[in-house]
Amino acid sequence: MVTCSKCGHEYQSKVLQTPDEETLRSEPREDIMENCPKCNQISSHNGPDFYWE
Repeated sequence: MVTCSKCGHEYQSKVLQTPDEETLRSEPREDIMENCPKCNQISSHNGPDFYWE
């Protein structure tokens, strides 16, 4: 999951798919660009922005 920095909408990342929370925490992630499905704005996300839910 990730939260849009423009509108605050929480959504499942379509760019980043991981099999489990351990993998999510162990792999570095920097400047992943993704469009919010609610407001359609492009946001840049990095490691701490992603969370398992």
